[in-house]
Amino acid sequence: MQLKALQELLLKNERIISQIANEMSVSIPMPLHSQGNILVEHFFFARHLNPKSQTTLIYPPTWLAQQDLQTGGLRLLQPLEPGALGVPGTRYDPVGEISYVQMNQQAMRAGLGGAVDRRAELDRVMDVLLPQWAAARPADQEEARRFNRLFYSLIEAPLAPAYRKLGVEFLGWIGSPE
Repeated sequence: MQLKALQELLLKNERIISQIANEMSVSIPMPLHSQGNILVEHFFFARHLNPKSQTTLIYPPTWLAQQDLQTGGLRLLQPLEPGALGVPGTRYDPVGEISYVQMNQQAMRAGLGGAVDRRAELDRVMDVLLPQWAAARPADQEEARRFNRLFYSLIEAPLAPAYRKLGVEFLGWIGSPE
């Protein structure tokens, strides 16, 4: 199943809707092998815009969801203990402050396009790479480089430890950004 469709299913899931505030943001999905199946994991986190400074406070992940890559079915939904994904703090304490405006400007200068276009392109690249990863084949190096450029331009730096923890298998297979 394509990642965009997978995420749409996730956000329409009744368990998600009933248990997670709709103000929460969802992470970029990270694939993993689990008991012969390919799953993707997402974490949910809060962010709060400070209108005066045009920066956004980022809070640690508070929920974890796992989906079956083939069916989109929700396999797991659980609250996270503070620090569970390597991001310190509680749901009430911001772990960092970022500027999406600066992130977007840097990406534009690097020729990567705006955030919406980058996210759509990242989904496309992951749709190409996931079958290679699932079959334990080497990654297409051009797509792997593209993945790294897009992925690291989109993630919120304070949440990088959570992505590394969830994505240890997939990110290790992709290789380090240049």
